[in-house]
Amino acid sequence: MPGEGFVNVSGLRLHYLVWNPDGGQDTIVMLHGLRGEASIWATVAEPLADQGLRVLALDQRGRGFSDWATGWRLQSGCLCA
Repeated sequence: MPGEGFVNVSGLRLHYLVWNPDGGQDTIVMLHGLRGEASIWATVAEPLADQGLRVLALDQRGRGFSDWATGWRLQSGCLCA
């Protein structure tokens, strides 16, 4: 079972899960895609934590238990890759 917490970034409260929080020096950070949330990584994170790695998974803005951002808008110019 992972631990969990919140961190404030630029006025947004973001939720995260952590497996093996006192693990060694190596940490893996996992980010979900659109419409996902941090808990989708449980089946991957648990075996990695069992191997001694610290694993963090973030609920990105507006997903899971993280706050939604306000006062912003998406412009088509931002979508260029």
